[in-house]
Amino acid sequence: MQLTEQLPAALLGALFVAEDGKLACRVVRGEGRDRGEAPFLTTVWAGIGGPEVLSSVHTTWLPATAPRSEHASERLGRMQAELGIVGVGNLYTLYVVRRRPDPSSDPSWGDKEWVAALPETPLEALRLFPEYGSSPYMPDDWDWQDGWWYPYSTFRPATPAEQAAHEARR
Repeated sequence: MQLTEQLPAALLGALFVAEDGKLACRVVRGEGRDRGEAPFLTTVWAGIGGPEVLSSVHTTWLPATAPRSEHASERLGRMQAELGIVGVGNLYTLYVVRRRPDPSSDPSWGDKEWVAALPETPLEALRLFPEYGSSPYMPDDWDWQDGWWYPYSTFRPATPAEQAAHEARR
């Protein structure tokens, strides 16, 4: 299976919004010169239907390499995107997750509430978790919350009303 085939199908083209409503995000198949090396395009807007595109970057899908690992970077599939003003170094890893199956049916997940999304995971079960990444513009000591950087919250699939509002304002 190719790396791009492991991307949850429901993720492509779906609008995700931050829980605080300040950001909206969509991942689509990319086009143009960067498509060969980075086949997906992640676009982030200021707010739902926001007129300002904060970031539109080509990225690659990095699937989970060890689904039962203690480390999120091995346990979860992910991509990278800049959330905020492009070029200032706010590089985030967007982990693509689903809530773990019933703990009584599969205790091997340990205490992990969120696990790797599968290619067939339905849209309503997907979440995007942004984690502050590395950047030449920000020193490591800014990573003061063990990798989590505020004010960004998790992203959930947009409701039908949010989807309509976003499409109407774009």
